[in-house]
Amino acid sequence: NDLIFDNWWFSTNGYGLARLSDEDWSSLAEKGFKGVRLTFHGIGEEHDRLVGRTGAFDDLEKTIRRAEEYGVDWLAGMMLSSENVSNYEVTKAFVEDIGTPCTPFGWMLPHTQGRAETLNNRVRIGQIAHLLKDKSSWKTEGELMREILSSVDISTRKALNQLCGIVYLDIDLDLNVSFGGGCDGDPFHFCRNQVLLGSIDENGIMACYEKYMNDPPEPVKILSEVSWGELAERYGDPDNDQVFHVSSLPGLKWAEPYLREYLQHKQQT
Repeated sequence: NDLIFDNWWFSTNGYGLARLSDEDWSSLAEKGFKGVRLTFHGIGEEHDRLVGRTGAFDDLEKTIRRAEEYGVDWLAGMMLSSENVSNYEVTKAFVEDIGTPCTPFGWMLPHTQGRAETLNNRVRIGQIAHLLKDKSSWKTEGELMREILSSVDISTRKALNQLCGIVYLDIDLDLNVSFGGGCDGDPFHFCRNQVLLGSIDENGIMACYEKYMNDPPEPVKILSEVSWGELAERYGDPDNDQVFHVSSLPGLKWAEPYLREYLQHKQQT
């Protein structure tokens, strides 16, 4: 298709990889498929309960064994919440005993709030302090807010840098292409129609990419003009001891309400 992008990531729920035929696994390996990244929420029933699907943990185990059988690299980590953080070390040991990951087992926190916000189970500093020795970008909202406001360099950064060199495009089941928000989160999910760039069928992926670069959608422009400092002063919670990545606060948690209010005010006026 004459695509020029460096990397493709395919996000799945893990169901399909565990059920690939021998022929398909062999094909993945032969075509240079670089690897599989797997996300655990615990072991066995705990994982199944937190992701909401019976058999999900078994699928991850099966995928690891199949990847090793066909020489496809795999790596894994655990999505931590206050509900499962105490089981991190046990899960790490269990997964590394299944096979040989290409990088050490690690952990992550959700950029998107989703379940972590709804159930108020995002990890707090007291639960994760022992894991933060080499993770200086992960701190409480209060700590990050104070760091942002005390530094001119950091506080003047924009919530979204549309020319940062990485453009995330989402392609839905109908082959519509929209701007995907990026690794810092997606504050555009409530206004997806406003970041629509076209269709693969009608325009082709490169036309969608060029449209974004030449004339970004309005929500992108809005977040390209507001600074981290402005968002911190308006939406930051100095007493919140929940842990975030430094970029996910202005890129998602604070950006979404700002964008909502901006668009609603514009509509009213």
